[in-house]
This record gives sequence, C-alpha cells and structure tokens, in this order.
Amino acid sequence: MLLASDFDNTLHFHVKGFRDEDLKAIKDFQRSGHLFGVCTGRSYEGILRPTRGYDLTFDFYILLSGALILDANGSIIAEKKLPYDVVKEVIKQNRVYATIVNDDVMYFHFFHFVDRLKQFLKRHRQTPKIVLANLNKLNVKEVNSFSLHFLPQEIEKAKTCTQMINERYGDIMTAFQNKNHVDVAAAGCSKGQAIETVRDYYHLQDEDLYAIGDSWNDVPMFEHVVNSYTFNNSPDDVKAKAHHYVNSLDECIKEIMTTQ
Repeated sequence: MLLASDFDNTLHFHVKGFRDEDLKAIKDFQRSGHLFGVCTGRSYEGILRPTRGYDLTFDFYILLSGALILDANGSIIAEKKLPYDVVKEVIKQNRVYATIVNDDVMYFHFFHFVDRLKQFLKRHRQTPKIVLANLNKLNVKEVNSFSLHFLPQEIEKAKTCTQMINERYGDIMTAFQNKNHVDVAAAGCSKGQAIETVRDYYHLQDEDLYAIGDSWNDVPMFEHVVNSYTFNNSPDDVKAKAHHYVNSLDECIKEIMTTQ
C-alpha cells in the first residue's frame, strides 16, 4: 500500500508542529512494508527543514503540486518547469506577495507591503531566502513553480485568481487554491497525476493507493485515488470529493491498516 499525505495542516501544523501520534502511526505503517510520502505544494527544502531532528522518513516526495517528484533518496523521478516570462506576467497582474521556486531555491517578491515584508523576515529568520526587489533580477528561462499569497481573509480573491489563471493560461500552467494561497505548476501537473506517476514507479495497483489532505488543492489527489481521506473539519466542498472523513492522520492510518 501507498499513502500520500498533504503536509501543512495534515501532517505538520504551524503552531504545534508534528503530532506524536501521527509519527508513531507512520512508523508502524512503514514497518509493515507500506510506503508513506508527502504530496504538497512545498519545495524539497521546505520539507527537509521542518522535519530535521524528527524520526521521520519519506519513501517518496511529491512536491510543488506535482511539478517535481523525488524518490526516497531525493533523486528525480519526474520534473516539469514553467516559462519564467509568463510567471512574471501573472505575478505583476496580481501584485501580491509571491514566492518562486527554482532548483530548490526559494525567492520572495513583494510589491508595496513594506511593513509586511519586515514582519515576514523577522518571523522567518531561519528560513533560507532571497528577496527579489525586481523580478528581472532572477535571470532564468524557466522555474519549477510559484505561489501567490493573499491575506488570510482574502480566500475569495484567491479563488478568483485561481480561476483566472486556469482560464487564461491553462495551456501553460495550472493553479490550485490552498485556502488564501494559490500554488501554480506547469500544465499537466497536479497532485493526482503525480500519485499515478509514483504508482507506476513502484509498480502498484490503483487499489493500493491512499491519500489524505485538508484543502481544495488536495482535491486532485481525491479524484485520482479510490481511497481518499480528509478531515471532519475540512471545508464541505473538499469533504464532498473525499471518500472518508477522519479526525487525524493517525486515525486514517489505523483505519487503513485494519481494513487490510
């Protein structure tokens, strides 16, 4: 069996970090010969940094909303990039705080949020970062992915932005809403498509695949996996796409283990 887990607010929580019950359940799952990995909009470094010091290993990494897939050793299974000229065009249209990932380096770009920038840099002192005062300072033809970050209360704006990108640039890129954030990867990439790639890489069957997540950007996982889980407190339209509801990741794992 293979279980793909979203990272933020599924496996890792911004205030509490990792739950001991989840870490123990993951270890039991892997010791039983099953595969566990992350399926997230984060970069590789974005996963390695918060997991350092924990007894936690992954059998695969689905990163950047499916634009980058790595094996347990961090070797590339699949990768797809975006043309940077189009990325700059989309960022300039929205004029919000943006992050760009290329070759596992994260770049930060702000428009007029000077106070917010200062607060961000103070809050994330330990996070490797390069702030781009000008998008043209990044002299590349392609990047792995980018994200647009709206204010916490601007979920509807994030939804509208997601729809706009998919309608206007759908032949080049695909946008996924994650609460007030919009994660963007190359066209054809998604968490769901990436799980199928990992399935083929490990020579598994569809019935061996499981997935769990908490937000709208996890819906592509649910659409490609016959055994999908979300939480009882997830948004209703996310719950409508999942097959099972649980209270926690460890509850999900225990349920999977008992059905085998």
